Amino acid sequence: MNSEIKFKGRTKNPIEIDNQSELSKLFGIIKAPFIIIYGIFFFLFLILASFYQKLFGKDEKETSNNEINLREIAKNNWNVLSSNGEIIIYQKLIDEIRFGPEYIKIKTEPKIENVENEIYGNWFFKTENGFFLQKWNSIKTAETNLIFVNSKNLNIEVIKENIPSVLWEMKNKKGGIFELNCNTGKEELKYEIVLKKAVANTV
Repeated sequence: MNSEIKFKGRTKNPIEIDNQSELSKLFGIIKAPFIIIYGIFFFLFLILASFYQKLFGKDEKETSNNEINLREIAKNNWNVLSSNGEIIIYQKLIDEIRFGPEYIKIKTEPKIENVENEIYGNWFFKTENGFFLQKWNSIKTAETNLIFVNSKNLNIEVIKENIPSVLWEMKNKKGGIFELNCNTGKEELKYEIVLKKAVANTV
């Protein structure tokens, strides 16, 4: 399968503009007393929160420990990520980026050699003929490859390399055409992918 990918453009993410007009300065003066009152209530809230922590801290600690245990289980066991009747994709948690997404290992049944021993994001998009996956080239910087695993012939196709984003959304536009939106934090990159020799419909 020889697929095509076209860059469709980029959109800047909105940035707040600081308006330093006279009106905004006047508003700042008016709201000053409310800020003081808010500070008093916030201080009282901290006192109540401290009291709550002493009463129920044990339960929260147990919840935290349970979450840690679940993560350890995910790191030590293979779980089904998805399947389409012809191929099963399993995942095993490696770790997660601090304040960011998890990254995983993947294996398939039937086995596809080139899929294993790589790092992937926990993003995927399922079609009638296979799966789009997000392969990571690094865990330090956002540098990813869009790949397609063909469940008909068990081939892997690298569609786009070195995408500077791990935050992806994909839409099926029918007829084997897909739209991929990649958010870099500063802008959104748009791509159109055409899967050749197959009509890939979402399931």
